[in-house]
Amino acid sequence: MRRWYFKPLKSMWSSRNTGLTMAPGPRPEGDFTRHNVTLEYGITSHLMVDGRATVDNPDNGEASFDSARFEMRQRFAEEGDWPIDIALSAEANTRRLENGHYQYGLEPRLVLSKDFANLNFTLNVAEQLPVNRGAPSVELASGAQNREDFVRFVIEVEF
Repeated sequence: MRRWYFKPLKSMWSSRNTGLTMAPGPRPEGDFTRHNVTLEYGITSHLMVDGRATVDNPDNGEASFDSARFEMRQRFAEEGDWPIDIALSAEANTRRLENGHYQYGLEPRLVLSKDFANLNFTLNVAEQLPVNRGAPSVELASGAQNREDFVRFVIEVEF
């Protein structure tokens, strides 16, 4: 069991990028950089907590807090014991809206995953429950990643 896991991540978007985006809604205008920092801790071999904070535009002198989340996840069996691995998750989150206000929410989630050799497929079924503004919504997200120790590739699609 891995107890601590720390992951800094930098994501960038360029309006000059002509690639396909899978994210719903309009594409962002202009260029931006976003830094994510994630800290994960395994309490037991089946129970973990993790937190993430995101800062927008840190490179242009106009850095601002973008979003954050705190999640607790419970897995019900060892990976591979059942035909499909099942976990439940509860998340508290906040994100900055386009108008500058913050939306706070709670998100219960069902996580289904299956490993094929070094390749993992995951489906997340979640309901976003806004606390202070907005309407509830059901969110589906799927992903695949290789589980090599040296290099990992991750593909995520949200619906």
